[in-house]
Amino acid sequence: MAGAVLFSHWEGWSYIDSAYFSFITFTTIGLGDLVPGKGSLTDNKHGKSILCAIYLLFGLALTAMCFKLMQDDIFAIKQRLIIRLGVDAYRQRYSYSNSRRHTILMYENNM
Repeated sequence: MAGAVLFSHWEGWSYIDSAYFSFITFTTIGLGDLVPGKGSLTDNKHGKSILCAIYLLFGLALTAMCFKLMQDDIFAIKQRLIIRLGVDAYRQRYSYSNSRRHTILMYENNM
């Protein structure tokens, strides 16, 4: 939200366009339809380019962290659901193949 206010003030964009730019940039979609600072680096006064780069760098890191936390939560929910339903097919398949492999190895060793 702060980025939307910041870019709407700096670039003269609407608040919606600024929020759209922040979301598209933070999720690394980067369509390129909105670009801050259409001039060169020397045209931007008061270090806007540097502040924009720092803002976007921290925003990307924060977005990646949020996606990772959501991924971990979804994985934990999936694991709890699998355990609650008693449908742990991977473990059953793995333990079946290990017990079968163990049985085959014991049979081969006895021959």
